[in-house]
Amino acid sequence: MRAAVAELPDEDFAQPSGCNGWLVRDLVCHLVIDAQDVLITLVTPAETEPTRDAVTYWDVAETPPTGDDPLDALIVRLAAAYREPRLLKFHLDDVGSAAGRAAGLADPGLRVSTRDEVLTAGVPRPTRRRPHWASWPRNSRSSSADRPADPVISHGRGGRRPPA
Repeated sequence: MRAAVAELPDEDFAQPSGCNGWLVRDLVCHLVIDAQDVLITLVTPAETEPTRDAVTYWDVAETPPTGDDPLDALIVRLAAAYREPRLLKFHLDDVGSAAGRAAGLADPGLRVSTRDEVLTAGVPRPTRRRPHWASWPRNSRSSSADRPADPVISHGRGGRRPPA
């Protein structure tokens, strides 16, 4: 993901992301917060037995998010505060690479807590594929009509995924 974002031209950050009400910059900001969540989770030990694994960690929602969640609105405001795409790219690369290093150094048997759930640090987080917006032909990025929909998955703080 970091490489895909690093390759994006600055003007693409102002394009719709395919997520309801979010620009590409908003989605990238969400990735920064995800990386921060990984770091927080890895230093939040738990004593109880794991309640989730790599498969059951993710909750499939029945309907797509509407974008009305207060956390979604916060992401949009935070992303706008970066002002320059290079700053958002830098922050994602910085925090994302730190999260990757921390995950690689974590004891796989360490029990950690996130979202009021317990898992082991060795449970691999599902690998996110290259974002679907990163491979669209340049002239199709401004229209979401022909884009394939992603599966609706709820995750993160508050159990929500960014609007899709």
